[in-house]
Amino acid sequence: MSNGNYPLQAIFSIEREDWGSIILSDGSHLDVRFVLADLTITAEDLLGAQAIMNHTVVLRSRASPELIKKLADKPLPPETTIPMTKEEGFENIEIQSVEKPIQSVYSFAGKLGKYSLTVEVYVQNVVRNMRFKTPNGAPIYNIRWTLSYRITKV
Repeated sequence: MSNGNYPLQAIFSIEREDWGSIILSDGSHLDVRFVLADLTITAEDLLGAQAIMNHTVVLRSRASPELIKKLADKPLPPETTIPMTKEEGFENIEIQSVEKPIQSVYSFAGKLGKYSLTVEVYVQNVVRNMRFKTPNGAPIYNIRWTLSYRITKV
């Protein structure tokens, strides 16, 4: 049950927005970062705050030297979106390991107290396209991810 007039756009501080990193079976590293753009408190009671996050997940690829050589004569991708299908050149790539977890931490205040928001990103699947290269010479990678977050009163 909410108390007060909500929603409330929270002023938040960034405690940590670090890059996480996963290693793929093709030797590439994908660096992933969660970035919070806005936070709206939708309810607040004795259990704490409930909030909606406006965010983005950023992906940076660092291809292995072997992949960069293989893609040397490939074109940059077209300006239109490429459907993520086998027919368009996408293939699944296994996640070999999580080198560094993807986690961001924020602090904010509501009407009833101060809170900490911790967000973790879990990369579920990765696909790549070897028909094109990015400006840094890497294949095109796309990820499917899920979020886990918790708000705790401090």
